Amino acid sequence: SPLPAPPLPAPLPAMGSGRCCPFLPALLPALLLPPAAWGDCGPLPNISHAEPPEDAKHGGSFTVGSKVTYRCLAGYVKRPLLPDTIQCLANSQWSNLQQFCVRSCPSPPRVRFAKISQEDETQSFYPVGITVRYICRPGYENTTDQLPTSTCLDNLTWSAVPELCQKIPCLAPPVIENGQLTDGNRDFVFGMAVTYSCNKGFSLIGDSTIHCAADDNLNGMWSGPAPECKEPPTIDNGMHNGTKGRAFVHGSVVVYKCKDGFALAGVASIRCTVDHQDRGVWSKPTPECKRVVPPTEQLPDVLCEEPPMTDNGMHNGTKGRVFVHGSVVVYRCKDGFTLAGGFLKCSEVESAAAAKRINGECLHVSDTYLKKLFDTNKSGIICEY
Repeated sequence: SPLPAPPLPAPLPAMGSGRCCPFLPALLPALLLPPAAWGDCGPLPNISHAEPPEDAKHGGSFTVGSKVTYRCLAGYVKRPLLPDTIQCLANSQWSNLQQFCVRSCPSPPRVRFAKISQEDETQSFYPVGITVRYICRPGYENTTDQLPTSTCLDNLTWSAVPELCQKIPCLAPPVIENGQLTDGNRDFVFGMAVTYSCNKGFSLIGDSTIHCAADDNLNGMWSGPAPECKEPPTIDNGMHNGTKGRAFVHGSVVVYKCKDGFALAGVASIRCTVDHQDRGVWSKPTPECKRVVPPTEQLPDVLCEEPPMTDNGMHNGTKGRVFVHGSVVVYRCKDGFTLAGGFLKCSEVESAAAAKRINGECLHVSDTYLKKLFDTNKSGIICEY
């Protein structure tokens, strides 16, 4: 018998029945896109308190691998170490980006009495509520057990820094003899200075100005010792080249010289220096001026004693002193008398004993004995009426 005929295929559903290709509507948008857009990321996500660049704000599609960097809105700053860039991944999704913009105060205020602690100063942002600490500046000391602080407020300003650091005080500066200091009747604190000056006729030895400073334990102290008012030491029959009344600072040098007929014994100069208590002193020893005495073999057996006196006149020789060979004395007469002669010189012709024999005599100008005894242009010294 003949084989049965195969069954006929089921008829296709009528158009519009909704039962044909149920996945077609979902694929239709992708099928309608150009091939280059398949796998792209959609519009940029919103990030709190941040925004993308202007040219990327309104982009509807971004290719895989695209990167977009956001920036913080006004009044917000980027937190360090947090990323600010997103990327379109291979699954057509944007990478996650946590909130990185926060509200921040500007840098903490600077105050004259304290500085921000090193730890807080290195921060680059200061979110609302953060508190920074301060440390007293050099020359200041903390008057309490607490450190000065300041807090970032909700209005992005800083709270006032309490003035807990005060300048270190110094005791009153030392008083000096024969001098005074300027503005001495006041309180002295770190950084203040006083200047000394000497009374007329005295010289300043040392630094004229000292400052209120502090030691390692933050105790007030003066930067150096007070100067002194005094002259370089004087010497008999000599002088130094220091100007009277001038200030001699540390290291100043004065040089001595002797009067005629005297020689300098010792180092000619002394220096202004300091002793073990940092006080100004002159170096030692001070030189001396000693009389110049010719060699013994050049002296007569007997030196001349005091020059003879003349009636109605006087000489400039020092009473009681011995006169070496070559010494000269000058005579002058009392009012109403005139001088015959003028000076007398000690020579080797006669001894002092012979000179005494004319004491109190009124001698004639032509006396030959005087010519022999005195080496003068005149033959004698007579005051005549």
